Amino acid sequence: MKARVDEHSAGEPLVLRVADVRQWVYCPRVVYWRQVVPLRVAETHKMQAGRIEEARLVELEERRGLRRYGVGEGRRRFDVWLASAMLGVEGVVDMVIETPSGPIPVDYKMVR
Repeated sequence: MKARVDEHSAGEPLVLRVADVRQWVYCPRVVYWRQVVPLRVAETHKMQAGRIEEARLVELEERRGLRRYGVGEGRRRFDVWLASAMLGVEGVVDMVIETPSGPIPVDYKMVR
């Protein structure tokens, strides 16, 4: 996040992380504790499993073709930082496929 709530000056636009916007819907207090009173949180079993699964998916994705995305040619980029000044949000997308017709964002989700 570019400006924490306690560091935010009146003339500077506040930029939110997309993950915080999503988290706010689930529990606004989590966003408060992350942004206003930041604490180090111990990695949970689910967080560890998600990190391991994402690393496995990146390894598999690097060997796969692009046909599953309906694309004949393109270049994959992983963990791409995106920001919108107009919306005031920023975040990381798991993968972006750069194609001649434009970028295709891909976000991995664990289903169990």
